[in-house]
Amino acid sequence: LASLFNFLFIKILIANSIKHFDKKSMGIFSKDYIGFNIILNGIYELDYLNLFVKFFEENGVELHNMNVLDIGANIGNHTVYFSKYFKSVTSFEPNPKVFKMLDLNTYELSNVDIFNFGLSNSECEQEFTYTESNFGGGSLITKDFQNKVSINIKLKKLDDINFENKIDLIKIDIEGH
Repeated sequence: LASLFNFLFIKILIANSIKHFDKKSMGIFSKDYIGFNIILNGIYELDYLNLFVKFFEENGVELHNMNVLDIGANIGNHTVYFSKYFKSVTSFEPNPKVFKMLDLNTYELSNVDIFNFGLSNSECEQEFTYTESNFGGGSLITKDFQNKVSINIKLKKLDDINFENKIDLIKIDIEGH
């Protein structure tokens, strides 16, 4: 019975994901919450992202002339989405393992730059804790996650970074830091 359930579940996922083949493929972590959402919907938080773009377009904002920062980029879901609308996207992801997936998901995007460090109020290294079932839920505050992984990550001050272009918009998703 379990094998039949697994077979049917996989068939449903494949059938659902076929709807999204016109979009750029995304590398995901197989046990990750955001990865599951990308399989089911083609992109994580698609309704929010579309609402965001619609709001700006309805108010006459020309996104294609704007430069955006994606602070806490994770595997690049928002970065890839933003790259279709904005002139440039500069993304920051401190977790080295997640950064590799971000690199994979953005390497063909000429208007995207990525950096493997986090942003904070000082330049330092700090312990970062996460769980492999939700890479996006990692934290600099030590939490008692089940199956937690702890690593040291690099942090830099945003004020110390020189950007080529004026920054028009900043998206920050850094789990409370």
